[in-house]
Amino acid sequence: MKSPIYQKKEAQNHLAKQENMLRRNGTSSGDASHIHHLQRTIGNKAVTQMMRSDVIQRQPSETLLPGDVGQWFIVTLPFGSPNTKTGTYLGTDARGHWFRGHNINNREYHFCIIRGNVERTMDPGWGGHAGYGEEEMDLENEVDKRPTRPNLQTEDAMKSYAGHVKGVQSEWRAMNAETRAAKLVEGLLPMFASSGVPVPTLRVIPKGTAQNGNFDSTTWSAGISEDTLEKEPEKAASTMYHEARHGEQYFLIARYIHAQKLPEPPYKQIPDHVMSAAADANARSQLTEEENVAAQRFHTSIFGSGATERNNILKRTQIYTQQAYFSAAKMYLDANQHVETLRVEFRNLKEIFDKSQNEDDRQVAKLKQADLLLKKAELPALKIAAEEKKLQFERTLAEYKNLPEEADAFAVQAQVDQWLAK
Repeated sequence: MKSPIYQKKEAQNHLAKQENMLRRNGTSSGDASHIHHLQRTIGNKAVTQMMRSDVIQRQPSETLLPGDVGQWFIVTLPFGSPNTKTGTYLGTDARGHWFRGHNINNREYHFCIIRGNVERTMDPGWGGHAGYGEEEMDLENEVDKRPTRPNLQTEDAMKSYAGHVKGVQSEWRAMNAETRAAKLVEGLLPMFASSGVPVPTLRVIPKGTAQNGNFDSTTWSAGISEDTLEKEPEKAASTMYHEARHGEQYFLIARYIHAQKLPEPPYKQIPDHVMSAAADANARSQLTEEENVAAQRFHTSIFGSGATERNNILKRTQIYTQQAYFSAAKMYLDANQHVETLRVEFRNLKEIFDKSQNEDDRQVAKLKQADLLLKKAELPALKIAAEEKKLQFERTLAEYKNLPEEADAFAVQAQVDQWLAK
């Protein structure tokens, strides 16, 4: 084991090397010292915020650059590569670079270089992080002190996401629905990564389902409809952000369940890998008082004493839909238009009879008048039915939006909309 004096000297030499490399890349010695001070005090999250926030597409064999420390990368492994780790984890690669990673669909890995030797290349070997010596364990403990918090409600996250969306506007019309959805998710990856939330699987909902999007905690997937994806990118991005916020809510619930040692939801409504990631997040930092209150509120609504009423509201949203209201309103409008058509036809027939005084013409006019009066009598009931459907829809929608998890998601969505509109 290296002595503390040797370790200190070695660290000083390593710091000098990094400062020299940063200086060669256009960073002053003072800036380099500031970065290292942030690393020592509040961790690499501060460094990440100082650097670019986009997720970098990078192959494992390329050189690790000084500015890459604290950045998130996507690495797609060759087809058939073994899935050796799942969920969210800390680890070292084969060359000693510390990283925090997410396993995505067994082949695509999102990982962040936490600390590494900038003179070496990245080579994710997906090795474990225990038992690698005192220096490595000290580094792991330092990393574990970094806060892990759902952060889609922060201004920085919204600003970053809005910038990403603006970056895809020029390509939007050339993309199909799947590509559009994937592009929107790309803008969320840095936020998921920094908060420790496992990245949900993406689903494109077929047209005609009367849904903008949804989040399914059981399959840990976020869905966005083709109808929504056909809108302008800002509108689609708003929906995606809303559903992503639901993912953060469920992750908060998972952390709350773990911290309070509560029973996990039945039927794997929060999957095992999410519960495992929540335990990892709790090991690094505790929920703040505000997060704990929010998590308890979400848990009560979805899995606790509010679950029955919530389920009833969700059932009503399937009955008293906007489509049902529009359908009833269309019936009234169509009937009203039909009455107007009959009225014109009756007037024309009456004019014919007034000129001809022919008995046959009079009978035709009388039949048309009878039809007109009959259809006209039906209008009040159809109008009342349409108004009632509208009231039922609006009342149910208000109940739905007032659910704790929906009130939160809609509030976050309203805030990100302001950034998307800039």
